[in-house]
Amino acid sequence: PSQVNADAKHAKLFDGLPIVVSTFHDDAEDNFKDLFGTCKACGAEVSRSVHKKVHALVATPAALKQRTQHVKKAVAIGVPIVNPEWVAACRNAGSVLALDGYRATLSKALLAEGKEMANKKKVRKAKR
Repeated sequence: PSQVNADAKHAKLFDGLPIVVSTFHDDAEDNFKDLFGTCKACGAEVSRSVHKKVHALVATPAALKQRTQHVKKAVAIGVPIVNPEWVAACRNAGSVLALDGYRATLSKALLAEGKEMANKKKVRKAKR
């Protein structure tokens, strides 16, 4: 019963905020389900794709290390990437916290790859 009350208490925490979750197969499958489920239970609109309207990409360390497609696209279009701790901290605080203290550390290689993706997209649009 206390878990039900806790879920009800947080059901509108993210109030439709668009969030994407990225894990990697090195992570336990339950990790994705737990993270996805927590975001959803807190009222987030959990998207399966990264787009400019996404508030944040919540990425595990393995997803960052493996540079998943979600991670690369977020870098390319400027969507903030945060650690899963941000979700837990928001839930504990009972409010949506600033992303700054939870931003993921991105490697130079990842930043370069994201920039390259963004440039390719600009070139494709210009050719249309």
